[in-house]
Amino acid sequence: MMSSTTKVVVVFLAAIVAGCGVETGKGVDWQARREQVKAAFVHGWDGYSKYAWGADELRPSSNSSHDWLHLGATIVSSLDSLLIMDLKEQYGKAVDWVHSSMKVDQDVEVSLFETTIRVLGGLLGAFDLSRDEALLRRAAEVADRLMPAFTSEQHGIPAKTVNLHSGKVGTDDISLAEVGSLQLEWRYLSYHLAEAGVPDAGKYQRAVDAAFDAIVAQQVPEDGLYPDDWNPASGESSDDHISFGGGGDSFYEYLLKQYLQNGQREPRFLDLFQRTLRGIRSRLLRKSRPSGYLYVDEYDHGLYTGRVEHLSCFLGATFALYDFQVADQRRSEWGEGIGRTCYQMYRQTATGVAPESIQFVTNKDFMVSNPHNYLRPETVETLMYLYWITGNETYREWGWDIFQAFEKYSRTPTGYSGLENVEENGADLLHDDLQQAFFFSETLKYLFLLFSEPGYKDIRLDTHVFNTEAHALTMFNKPLAQVLHNGATAGLPSSASASEAAAAVASAPSASSAAASGSSASASGSASGGSASASGGASAMGSMFATSDLGGPAPGAAPNQSQGSNDSSKDSSNDSGNDNNKNNNNNNTKNGGTGQPPQSQAQSQSQSLPPLYYNNNANNNALQPQ
Repeated sequence: MMSSTTKVVVVFLAAIVAGCGVETGKGVDWQARREQVKAAFVHGWDGYSKYAWGADELRPSSNSSHDWLHLGATIVSSLDSLLIMDLKEQYGKAVDWVHSSMKVDQDVEVSLFETTIRVLGGLLGAFDLSRDEALLRRAAEVADRLMPAFTSEQHGIPAKTVNLHSGKVGTDDISLAEVGSLQLEWRYLSYHLAEAGVPDAGKYQRAVDAAFDAIVAQQVPEDGLYPDDWNPASGESSDDHISFGGGGDSFYEYLLKQYLQNGQREPRFLDLFQRTLRGIRSRLLRKSRPSGYLYVDEYDHGLYTGRVEHLSCFLGATFALYDFQVADQRRSEWGEGIGRTCYQMYRQTATGVAPESIQFVTNKDFMVSNPHNYLRPETVETLMYLYWITGNETYREWGWDIFQAFEKYSRTPTGYSGLENVEENGADLLHDDLQQAFFFSETLKYLFLLFSEPGYKDIRLDTHVFNTEAHALTMFNKPLAQVLHNGATAGLPSSASASEAAAAVASAPSASSAAASGSSASASGSASGGSASASGGASAMGSMFATSDLGGPAPGAAPNQSQGSNDSSKDSSNDSGNDNNKNNNNNNTKNGGTGQPPQSQAQSQSQSLPPLYYNNNANNNALQPQ
């Protein structure tokens, strides 16, 4: 029995813990764990600073540098992570480099997509947190150097690559994700430049909307599933490969997030996303046997492959976000099911680190198909969303397991490296000698936020959208079209050069009044600060379609008559790419408009879906590891 003195001491210590703001759950000090993530960030950052400063990435085994964008990708894409983690000294050095040493006018050919999500997104994410208008000016400079990619072909589909100095563009095919994952960043840039009074700020929004419309106008598949590869010269798709991994992934992510970014004012994006959800349900959603792991299949040249890439683990976050924001639900059967599956990709390897891809097989759940690990973020992204939305601390525990595995097997004396084979955990363990820039901008950031309470640093899932490189951008509190119309009335003629436009931003009124430009929802104390209105009417549709009987064709099987292939896809012998890289010639690939009249809200409601909510089917229990 506890003495009265002991009771007093216990109460006193509990009061100290509460007063210090230590976040606990089931006896776990999550603030302490978050600090361990921060320490890991500093460890990798110090190695990069010492051996690769100014280069895109560090090679942490050979202590050398690696360049492919030639824009200091680790620095630029980590700016907002440094702000979120309160690493003020490191941020000061990094932002000074951006302002004084980052060279945008270089004779180098860069990926339009990768430069947008990493560099443009990094600058805008840091601007969103800091309101440093010099970062907005740098973002405009980068966008102007990329702009020739949008004017090279008559069909509207942009070029895959562009030379930052000459504007010369490449002629290779471009992926669906590369075309459809530019809009959040370029629209945000237009919005805030227009707010600052820069003339013709809408040119960035018009460019990416035209690119998006070129895909949608070409074909709107009945099932909402688009082929991965597109030819800028012809404006047509060049294969029939459908994937939510590299090549397709973030196109679908941005359908939902474009709808949310503009305050749910453009229902056509929601309609397209819901069409995709129907296509997933009818053609691609599967459950493995015997454990019932939920996954979204891949379709390639007439066959369902059963192959799942780690890149596709973003789907758990996207499904959960749809349920929270559109269907007004805090449980997401699909989101939680994908989260469970992706956690098992880690749990079932010798290192506890996930492979690049797995292969689902009949009656044996899955096996590793590509054993490489690139320090990818998609699983911890999903776990962060699931915790912030549901409040279930199991997702934090899973994230902690993943972080510990990285610490044990990926850490080197000067940083963190990918693994050549996640099934080798002894003397044969081999690092790939590359510390990916996205390990700072995404993986560690999502882990840090997972171990933080929802709304940390005023970042909330109902006031911000994360781009596909984890840069949080505040949603628009005014309609984009209205801001662009009002912002085009002062200053310079529409033909103003990039330098003149930059000068206009410098002399324009401060954008600080827009610092909370998406914070139209008041803080409610809920897990993510409350839910937004469901203008799509999804919550009125009743219960979610059940997944308890999902099976689908066996891996490698052809579609049956009712499923069919995507009618608007074109058969092609062109393979979609190798297992670890769909979109460029290095291992850094992330893949991962208003041109048409928007549908009315009534039309959107008539096509809305029920919530993807969690049912209590034991076989679907996303919270019980098998």
